[in-house]
Amino acid sequence: MTTPNTADVRTWARNNGITVADRGRLPANVHQAYLAARAGKAAPALTQKAKAPARKAPARKAPARATMAPRAVPQRAPQRAPQRAPQPASAAPPRQPLRSEPAEKPDKVAVLEERLAVLTTRVAKLETAPRPSLFRRRNG
Repeated sequence: MTTPNTADVRTWARNNGITVADRGRLPANVHQAYLAARAGKAAPALTQKAKAPARKAPARKAPARATMAPRAVPQRAPQRAPQRAPQPASAAPPRQPLRSEPAEKPDKVAVLEERLAVLTTRVAKLETAPRPSLFRRRNG
């Protein structure tokens, strides 16, 4: 037996008061009812699915009870800084310069030449040292 055209099933279902979607898969009970109606048999009773009852939201927790009375925080009076007597201009200590003179820096060229000499001796030692082979020798 071939499956019926879904468009025909949808129009039959709508004409018989059954709610179906415009697109998508049709429920099996709608197909069975359509086939039974086409064969001349009494169609099985189609019942609409009842909507599930709405879930209740969980109860909110009650706010915590205060167990102690709130303490009063004593407020302090603002303190005033002691006032200094103005000093005459002649009594002020001499100001120091903002920048001190830079200490003598070693000559950059001399420092670089020393580094170069150290590195060349290291390279010479590495070049003369025997290196292990990267390949294993087979004993045969």
